[in-house]
Amino acid sequence: HRDLHSFPTRRSSDLADLDDYCVSTRIRAARNISGYGLPPGTSRKERFEVEQICSEALAGLTGELAGKYYPLVGMDKAIEDSLRGMVKKSLIEISKAINGDAKTEVTPLFKVDVVLGTQDNRVTLKPSTDDLKKMVNKIASELITVINVVSRVTELPAPTDDAPADEEAPMEQPSFYQTILNDPEILEKTMVFIMEGMAGNVAKTVTYTAQWDKYKAIWERNKDKTISRYAEQNQDVAAFEVDIGIYRDFEEEIKSEETIKNIKFCRLDCGRLKSQIVEHCAEWQRRFTTLLNQIANDELLTLHDMFESNAVILAEAPRDLDHLALEINLLTNLQEKLPETEARFKPLEDQYKALASFEVTVTEAEVERMDALPPAWTQFQTMLDKASVKLEKAKTNFRVTLLNQLEAFTERVESTRVEFKSAGPFNGELTVEEATASLAANRQLCADQRTAEVGMEAGMKVFDMEKP
Repeated sequence: HRDLHSFPTRRSSDLADLDDYCVSTRIRAARNISGYGLPPGTSRKERFEVEQICSEALAGLTGELAGKYYPLVGMDKAIEDSLRGMVKKSLIEISKAINGDAKTEVTPLFKVDVVLGTQDNRVTLKPSTDDLKKMVNKIASELITVINVVSRVTELPAPTDDAPADEEAPMEQPSFYQTILNDPEILEKTMVFIMEGMAGNVAKTVTYTAQWDKYKAIWERNKDKTISRYAEQNQDVAAFEVDIGIYRDFEEEIKSEETIKNIKFCRLDCGRLKSQIVEHCAEWQRRFTTLLNQIANDELLTLHDMFESNAVILAEAPRDLDHLALEINLLTNLQEKLPETEARFKPLEDQYKALASFEVTVTEAEVERMDALPPAWTQFQTMLDKASVKLEKAKTNFRVTLLNQLEAFTERVESTRVEFKSAGPFNGELTVEEATASLAANRQLCADQRTAEVGMEAGMKVFDMEKP
């Protein structure tokens, strides 16, 4: 207590009502300089005197305890100079990292990934140059704002004898942050130099990324439309080999491009970009080989289906002249196209050889059908020879039948003509109604005979017979 410097002799038993107000008690004992109270109970003058007593006592220490006492009064200038020097040094280090100097070569400060943008398919940087500028600007700014937490030490002049005990010195000086922030050498020189260095690097990175535009067609060309047009044009295997080879060469060329490129303070990593473009090349190759495999498989299925379906048709015995004509026409057509059909085998073999050279794995069913193609072709030709013999025998049998049908047809037509000529409504013995009915009956009879004649035309064509 500021007024009670001696502890009176008191007994706790004298405080009869202590238990009514206290639950627990803790007593702390402390020592201080004789004649002075503890800090909460002293004036500014007394605190100043305590500082003088302590500093004189500390100055008398020797040996490893010896040292120099630095009073708080007068330290603001030293702290301000130290903080300003720290900010300047830090900003200069950033400036050297960005721009370099006569003694310092710029080394990469940031790792930047060069990638294809997912939205616009353009070569972009991650982080972007704008992001880097914002980052550096933020770091440089925080190097200054961080000193905002450092408060000034109040300048305390020595108290006079007539000063009030509770007198305090005024504090109206600007903070360290405000003072250093307005330093023109920091703002107008170092910070501006840093920002100019950042902006100057943008043009160089843009120029470098533009070099990848030589591969732009690889990722911008529409794969679906291109393959669709390719399929419509019915390209041969040589065209497939050329186009697939182009993308294989592109793939190797891209892989050989440099992966790391240092542009001043940025280390551009093109690994992801190269992987993305190589994947586009691989996708182009997959699209072409898939189309080639589809064309080859369709052709293989078509050939086997032609062999099997025609064999089934020609194996059936002709039921009538129409059926006989159908089989003869089919046989003739197939025999005429034998050279054309055989010529389809070589391109098919070349297609599967190309797929093998491009390391495309075809299905086991395709391998089996390709192996079965030569024997199926031999069997197909044998079947045509047997069908030719069978149809020749059928033609002999149907010729006799057709001749009989033609003879009977001729007789019916002649009989109808004679009867109509003799009994037709050519005199006045029949009424108008009777004459009309007679003409209608003969007209229907002629139509029936015309239908019978058309029914025999296929057979007559088979045997090269003239119409009766």
